Order: sequence, then C-alpha cells, then structure tokens
Amino acid sequence: MSFGPLGCDQEPRSPALLIIGHGTRNRDGLNQFAVVVDQVAASLPQTLVVGCFLELAEPTIQQAWLKLIALGYRRVVVLPLLLFSAGHAKRDIPQQIASLVRQNPQTSAIMARPLSRHPSLLRRTHRCIEETLLADNSTTPSATTTLVMVGRGSFDPCATTDMRLLSELIFRQFQQGNREVFSSVETCFYAMAEPRLPAVLQRVCQRGGVGRVVVHPHLLFRGELLNAIHRQVDETAGQFPAIKFLVGKPLGPDAEIADSVLGRYRQACGPSGPQRAAPPHLSVPG
Repeated sequence: MSFGPLGCDQEPRSPALLIIGHGTRNRDGLNQFAVVVDQVAASLPQTLVVGCFLELAEPTIQQAWLKLIALGYRRVVVLPLLLFSAGHAKRDIPQQIASLVRQNPQTSAIMARPLSRHPSLLRRTHRCIEETLLADNSTTPSATTTLVMVGRGSFDPCATTDMRLLSELIFRQFQQGNREVFSSVETCFYAMAEPRLPAVLQRVCQRGGVGRVVVHPHLLFRGELLNAIHRQVDETAGQFPAIKFLVGKPLGPDAEIADSVLGRYRQACGPSGPQRAAPPHLSVPG
C-alpha cells in the first residue's frame, strides 16, 4: 500500500522508517518498545528510524511525521509494530498516514505489514514458551500438560484466524519428532473475540487428566493487558488448586522481534532495497 508520489529524484537519502506501536500507559511497555526501535536502528545505520504511538502515549503519529518533515525527509516506510492485521493496521494507521500525506503533498509513504507469522516471530514465540517450561521445576508429564495461547483479540476475522494458525504452527513445532511436549493446544482471546480466556481455562480444567496449564500471552510488550491476563489465570487457579498454572512473558523486547521488523521493512522496500524508488502502487506482500 502506498500514498503519494513515490520518486527519489528530489531526495537522495534513503526513506525514513516510522515504527508505530499501539501505545500503553505502562512505563515498562513503553521502555520495551523503545528497546526494539533501538535494535532496529542499530541494524539500519544508513536509515533514520523513529518510533511513535497510535494512542495512549507520545510521540503521536502526527508528531513523528512532522519531525521527519522538519529533518528533510519526504519518503517514509510506515511499519505498524503490531502482531496481526486488524482494524489498527488496516484502517486507523493508514487513514492517519493518508491524511498526513494530503496535508503535506511533498511527502509519500509506503505501508509495511504487521509482524503476523514472520519466521523470526514464530521462533521467538517458540522460545518464549520453552523458557516458561524451563522455569518450571516440576515433573508434570507432557501427557497432562495443555498449552493455552491467548491473544489480545479483534473483531477482524482475519486476525483471529491468523492467531489460530499461529497456535497450530507452534503446537506442531513442539510435537515434532518423538518429543511430545503438550497433549493439546487451545487458542483464546482476552477481548473482542471468542472463546475468551476464562471460559477456555474452565473447560480445560474440567475435562480431567490435566495437571499443568501453560498460558502463553501472545503480546509484544508488558502492559495492563498482561496484568489482566494474570488476574484471570489466578482466579481460575484458585478454583483448581490441584492443577499447576504457568504464565509466560511477552515476546519483546528481543532480537528476534527486531529481526521480524527488519524483514517486514525489507519486504515493503522491495527487492531493489530502500535506497531506490519504490514501485508506484506497492501492494502489501503476502
């Protein structure tokens, strides 16, 4: 997806990279976002990398855009640092960027994809769950261990389907070879989609034969949503004291997250690389 005229004749430098996070009021989450932006910037020494937020924190998208204009940049690759392509990535961010391009007709923008199931993102997800298991010193057998993957949730059916596909991919990775780690996997959501986390936890615990539940919060950074997931798990754990509950950490900040951002950036720039003009009607890569 592109906005505005995409030419490089007037601007010899490479386009800037604008990384847009969802935003949070949680200081840890903001700091973790900043770490990933710095990691990406370190891998692109010839490119100006700027981070901003859709909501709840500053700098806003508009503030960051005006900063880039003030620094002389006219071409920008816009990358939503989001896990799935839902309302924010499909509508809210593109609409804001399109409005800013209309207000500043000398500028142009190329939209990159959210992280979704980028290979580096899958590797990081797998490693997060492994780390959760390694931190548990119990001898609970895999035959009684269930993996619960919980996402933020969305009204967009493509995003919820993407989350379910990711869960199945991760589950199959753990089941490869003769090393069975989990007896089953469940996908659920915190809000805006079904099934919800409390209902899935209840169903898993009531079906019998479960000794341990590993909950993977599929979130990029710490924030209030992670705290809410912990509260919901703790509530269920209080009802089923014989079952052990483990809650993992968010995905970032981590070098694999930065690598998935770099991958989406390079896809958006196209095979010719960021130093050259992008094609005039760039579609988001599949």
